Amino acid sequence: MSPNQRQSIRVNDFVASNDVSTLVFTDAKNQEIAVERTMYINTPDGRRGSHNATGTVWGDANWYLPEGCTLEGFDEWVLVMNPDPDNGVTVNVSFMSPNGLVGQVTESLAPGSRKTIHANTYTHDSISTKVKITGSSGSDPMVMCERAMYINTPDKYGATDSLGIESFWLDMPAGSGYSGSSMETNKAKAIKQKDKSKVVLDKWMR
Repeated sequence: MSPNQRQSIRVNDFVASNDVSTLVFTDAKNQEIAVERTMYINTPDGRRGSHNATGTVWGDANWYLPEGCTLEGFDEWVLVMNPDPDNGVTVNVSFMSPNGLVGQVTESLAPGSRKTIHANTYTHDSISTKVKITGSSGSDPMVMCERAMYINTPDKYGATDSLGIESFWLDMPAGSGYSGSSMETNKAKAIKQKDKSKVVLDKWMR
């Protein structure tokens, strides 16, 4: 790539009909890049729409996915990537509803692999998700984690995706939103499992 240039790479041209995660890197240490991924969906089972997520330079042993829903008409997938080419990891995935913990699953990821976890298999609720590494053959294990959701209800359809959050913060702004006609904005919260906390939505800005 030349200076001030962008490049679009169609993954379908390189990997046919498969789930994929992607590592993007440069061949020189002083060359910096920015990366995001976009998907366009139109499948025979009724999934339609598109979603987008930025890349991340951070891996972590813990990831949090505050938003999620596995009720009728909602199809949620937790996507976990193990970028380590030499060591496998084991992750525990916990699903939390407004009433507390509602399901858990443990998955093993081989070196340099990804895992797709269908949240609807384990619970039917509005949920938040925690992904935690519980075992590894390496000394500094880390994974990357996203949440993808596909919606097909009488009044909504489409797709959404978000990179997970690696840690908790006392304040976390959510910059985008609109509550006008035909639009609905939801702010989702994930609460620490050990400490009961009060969450305040404050300072709506326009």
